[in-house]
Amino acid sequence: MIFETRRFSKLGDGLGEQASVSSDLCPLSDLCSGETGIVQGTRWQSEHAELLASYGFFPGSVVTRVSSAPQGDPLIFRLEGRLVAVRKGTAADIMVTREKK
Repeated sequence: MIFETRRFSKLGDGLGEQASVSSDLCPLSDLCSGETGIVQGTRWQSEHAELLASYGFFPGSVVTRVSSAPQGDPLIFRLEGRLVAVRKGTAADIMVTREKK
């Protein structure tokens, strides 16, 4: 499956180059507890790109899934030394590659 992605800029304006990325990517929401991923970008249709960039979700950022709320939403991630809660639907728009151990 090929996704069209929109890369974040460091200024958080949600603008950037489009790129085709291969199927080795997965949505952030697919990471299991304790699993780490490297942010690659966000899906083209994401309406949350600017907000995500303000949280620090830039290409190359390392993010680890910590846990989730009791009903499974939101998901809790460690990003740049802090905990960030992200709704499952929003996390599905963030594309990551799983970090190899």
